[in-house]
Amino acid sequence: MLPQDSEWLITYVSIRFRNDYPTENQQGPHTKEFERATTTDEAFQQTIKASKTLASVAIDFLEDDLFAKSVVDEFKLSSTSDTTTTQS
Repeated sequence: MLPQDSEWLITYVSIRFRNDYPTENQQGPHTKEFERATTTDEAFQQTIKASKTLASVAIDFLEDDLFAKSVVDEFKLSSTSDTTTTQS
């Protein structure tokens, strides 16, 4: 169960981002195929695009109180209804 105080949520929930890079045989992370795929120019461009997108959302979150509140509210709602959420 997550605490009700939103200041503590980040210590209990792991927020993740995983970029899938094209690999032979659809190999996932932590494989040699995935490691090789991450060294391509295409992977670099995907990573830059994803990083800019995440940074843009972070700026919106920090500058727009209404947006931040809606994100926190949605997070709380999904955290209480998602049985797959794990705690660390």
